[in-house]
Amino acid sequence: MESSTPVHDSEDYLVQQAIKRDRVAFSVLYECCVDRVYRHVYYRVSNHDEAEDITQEAFVRAWQAIDRYKKTGAPFFTWIITIAGNLVIDHYRKQKRVVITDEIETVRKKTWITGFPARKNRQK
Repeated sequence: MESSTPVHDSEDYLVQQAIKRDRVAFSVLYECCVDRVYRHVYYRVSNHDEAEDITQEAFVRAWQAIDRYKKTGAPFFTWIITIAGNLVIDHYRKQKRVVITDEIETVRKKTWITGFPARKNRQK
């Protein structure tokens, strides 16, 4: 028999239980959200292993911060996606490295970049 309780009510209950450090409630929330979070992360990083790692870290951080969760009217999933999105940004920040080589000096010394003649006004 199907329950007449709306999904958001049961989600609210699970979140409230998770805030009280109920691992079973949090694991139910995890099962409800993990596939969508993974797909969202994978779409942004395009790497299976990295998407799994970021997804896992998002849920670890959510568990650590669950007592600071504030009900805003948005689904719990939105909070997890926000955490995952921030981790994706951190992931790309860590990858961004500037490597200084002799080539940079060579490019600076080239005058051809500024040596183009000024554009002439086009006549109609």
